[in-house]
Order: sequence, then C-alpha cells, then structure tokens
Amino acid sequence: AYQYPERTDRLVLVATGGFGPEVSWAVRGLTVPGAGAVLGAASLWPWRPAVAEGLRLLSRTGLRYTRDLGEMAGVYEALALPEVRAAVHHVVRSAVDWRGQIVTMTDRADLSRLMPMCIIWGADDLVFPVKHARAADELAPGAEVHVLPDSSHFPHKDHPDEVARLIVDFVQRTEPGTPHREQFRELLRSGDIAEVDDVPDTDV
Repeated sequence: AYQYPERTDRLVLVATGGFGPEVSWAVRGLTVPGAGAVLGAASLWPWRPAVAEGLRLLSRTGLRYTRDLGEMAGVYEALALPEVRAAVHHVVRSAVDWRGQIVTMTDRADLSRLMPMCIIWGADDLVFPVKHARAADELAPGAEVHVLPDSSHFPHKDHPDEVARLIVDFVQRTEPGTPHREQFRELLRSGDIAEVDDVPDTDV
C-alpha cells in the first residue's frame, strides 16, 4: 500500500503483524537454526494425519488456547511439502528473530492519514497480542480499530458475518484515498501532514 499507493484505495488489516515486536514463541521458534529440518520430520507420514486430526479435535473444545488449532492443522499438513516449508521459513526469518518481530510498520503507520485504514483483531489473539491493535490508535491515528470478543488470531473464521459487515461498512462509508508516491515520500520524510498538502498530486 505504501509502495504503490496509486493502486490502493483503502487498507484493511486483520490480525496483522507489524504493530510491535511481540509475537508468539511458536513463530519465533521457526527462526532457530535447523527449524526447517525439524518441521520436515514433524510432518512426515504416518503421524501427520493423526496429528492433524488431533489438532482439529482440540479446536472443537471451545477453549481459548485451542481455538485456532483447526486452522493450524491445515498449515501443519501443508508443511509436508518442501517448497511450503522453505516459503514459511523464508517469510518468517525475514521479519522475525528470537527477540520477536524485527520488521514493523510503526514508521509507516502515519500513512493512514492519507489512506483509509481499518484494523480488525481478535481479543484473544495468541500470535500477535491485542495490545498491538490498541497501539494503532497512537501509531495510525486515522485508522478505525475493531477488537472482536471471543475471537483469536482468525477473527474472519470465528465471526465471518461480523468481519464481512465491518469491511463492507468501512468501504461504503469512506472515500477512496488518493495519495501519490510524492505525497507518501514527503510524509515519510517530514512526518508533517501539513507539508504533504502542498505536494502536487503527480507520480514520478
């Protein structure tokens, strides 16, 4: 959205990374040397079907700490493919290390003042803590923030109708953002929205 603002009208973020360093230890573990080999061994036949079904059964208990295991079962099954393991490992290591998230949007969240932004989060998110959503009020003062109760890292799965309603309502109520790269560049450089107003609406 900030690299190609002319192609983006609005931005909706659901349980997103990038609003702070904290992330679950399970994700941090993927950055440890040898994690790829461990993932490969852990997803081998014949225990892969049994583990995946066990995760799905646990997700149906309704407990806060097991709610997302049904979705994780699908991720776990996909890890049997070497190319999936390589992709997951690459993506995670590019943004996370043992300390947590090392790439954040905190220095770019101000761009919400030029483009409508909606943030949706689960109150019980165990991957990215809900305090990140609440921090968005300070980091992205122009953004709408919705925290859904009784929901974890997949609010669109836990409350699909509510998430769809929030997104449709957001699109209907807001005017498309019309920023251009020159305006984004000036806001990133100066941090002053007043100076951006004087930047021509032309791309380079």
